[in-house]
Amino acid sequence: VNQYIGCMNQFTWMMDQSKVVLQNNIAQRIQNFNKLSKKELIDIDLSSSEFVSTLPGKDPLRFSSLQATYDLKENILYAEDVKILKVADAALFPTNGQVTILKNGSMKAFDDATIIANRQNKSHTIYGAKVTVQNSRSYYASGIYDYADESGQSQQIRFSNIGVDTTGQTYARATISDSAQFKLNPAFGFMGDVDLKASSKFLSFKGGFKIHSTCLTKNEPQWTKFKAEVDPMNVVLPISADPRDMTNSKLMASIAFSITENLIYAPLFATAAAYSDLAMTPITGFIHYDTKEQSSVLSTEETETKNSTADKLILDNRRCVVTATGKVNTGADFGRVNMELIGNTTYSIIPDSLKMNVFTALDFFFSDAALEKFKDELQLANLKGINLNGAVVNKALKLTLGDSDFRKIAEEISLYGTSKKSSEKLNKTMLLTDVKLQWNADLRSFVGQGPIGIFSLGKYPVNKYVNGFVEIGRRRSGDILNIYFELSKGNWYYFNYSSGALQAISSNEEFNTILTGIKDDKRTLAVKNNEAAYQYIISTPDKRLSFTRKMQQIFSQTNKP
Repeated sequence: VNQYIGCMNQFTWMMDQSKVVLQNNIAQRIQNFNKLSKKELIDIDLSSSEFVSTLPGKDPLRFSSLQATYDLKENILYAEDVKILKVADAALFPTNGQVTILKNGSMKAFDDATIIANRQNKSHTIYGAKVTVQNSRSYYASGIYDYADESGQSQQIRFSNIGVDTTGQTYARATISDSAQFKLNPAFGFMGDVDLKASSKFLSFKGGFKIHSTCLTKNEPQWTKFKAEVDPMNVVLPISADPRDMTNSKLMASIAFSITENLIYAPLFATAAAYSDLAMTPITGFIHYDTKEQSSVLSTEETETKNSTADKLILDNRRCVVTATGKVNTGADFGRVNMELIGNTTYSIIPDSLKMNVFTALDFFFSDAALEKFKDELQLANLKGINLNGAVVNKALKLTLGDSDFRKIAEEISLYGTSKKSSEKLNKTMLLTDVKLQWNADLRSFVGQGPIGIFSLGKYPVNKYVNGFVEIGRRRSGDILNIYFELSKGNWYYFNYSSGALQAISSNEEFNTILTGIKDDKRTLAVKNNEAAYQYIISTPDKRLSFTRKMQQIFSQTNKP
């Protein structure tokens, strides 16, 4: 009548009550049976003493009970001390071990049960579950899941939709609102959908994360879209190249420059102050929280490796300082003069200041003979050599050359003071290192003073530090570049770019004579399509003097105690 058959060790017929009590001796046959944990029970074979469904189906539902009572009047089977039911890929543990089989062979739903899924990895436990078993391959339920993070904090996720998919795998879904104040760990809030797949070790989160920091009150972080499986003991979240909030509006995660407002700021997963604002140090990759350093770390690598050259952006919540390592985009447009910066950028939220220490690659059309003259004078000068173990030059050269070629050049410089020849990958007009820049709002410029490391000039290795000044100016009328090198008092070289003209002049008249002796057509680049015009020419002493005086005035004020 109940569509079940059973195999038990003994029975008692209580004729006056119209009941039959069935019992088996599993507890005696299996050592410490009643002390086994739920996960241990999953691996125990209970097949010798079972109730087995006779309802049509390929795989009949079966379960073991230490004792059962069959009501002959109601045709209901009351199974007691049911330790476990194996349904689909899950293990179900009924409330108080009680299972009721109704007259038609259906199993009565039970409350406050525990589900472990799947039975192989035992990764997920749901408790307080209301479970309805349909057959050996299907059940549906709702229940509570404890999400415990690395800090030891535990939060409840209420899965309202638990079931079995077409592959026989347990799934569950919950939706968490922003008002729930759910946290993936103390540093990251979450809102959105949570999915459980029994075969996966971790839960999958699809929605938005929000970083928590008392430093970012001016540019408040927004909910940022993402989708990922999350290890609660090591929360690492993906960062899109185009981060968006929950309404699909653009966000920025970078140190940023606003040309319209003439300011530097740090929107970390926040809305830019203006649509035209420039992300100077954007990161595509991953974000995690460093508990020891109390820092949010954005990196191009998911897992940090030894001698990593990954680009990073780090928010130090103790000092309210944002530090970026990697490529830097100032947004400056120098036409046919190509500039690339790689290094360290530090923005102090308080007191709103920016400093950079960068490796600078400049590539532009220029006289090779003039560069050689500059190189010759540098090599004769008594100047300090560049240390390739410095963080800035080390990372930039490794990124450009790769580890193997970098080691070769580093060994040559260690032995001979310079590399024998410059790599083709480094064949730029100027490679400068340890260029220390800071933002000057009054000038609308990134400005810096020496010593500046000259790694190479064109194909000529140099590897010397030289005093000097650098200015990268952002102007609505056109960006400007000024570089001044002073080998010794009265011995200098000056370069300026603006509006399609690269100007150069030196205290070395041989250098100047080379430039003035070049015909116009030999120092002018042809213009094709939408390319900018370009020509290099001799500059004037007054232009050099005006620039150096401006820089001396700025840094005399900056260096005051």
